[in-house]
Amino acid sequence: MAQNDGTLIIAEIRPNDSTDTYPVAHTNEIQGGIHQVTDITARDAITTERRIIGMLCYVISENKTYQLQGGILNTNWVPWLRMQNAYI
Repeated sequence: MAQNDGTLIIAEIRPNDSTDTYPVAHTNEIQGGIHQVTDITARDAITTERRIIGMLCYVISENKTYQLQGGILNTNWVPWLRMQNAYI
């Protein structure tokens, strides 16, 4: 088995108590996943360390979601086509 890098956590990250209302992570601070930004400039400013092929980014000013395909450069952002009336 390969050695993992970084801070290793052996359980889920969760709030201290189920009644706590604060979040345990901010979506724009994780690697990959779905990010939400105000405009294309903010999308393009997402750091390379937080990018991963396949991640999504919703751009509020455009009312569009983009996906990184084929690389993690700004030129790799492509509009993401949502399936109508379907769950992904």
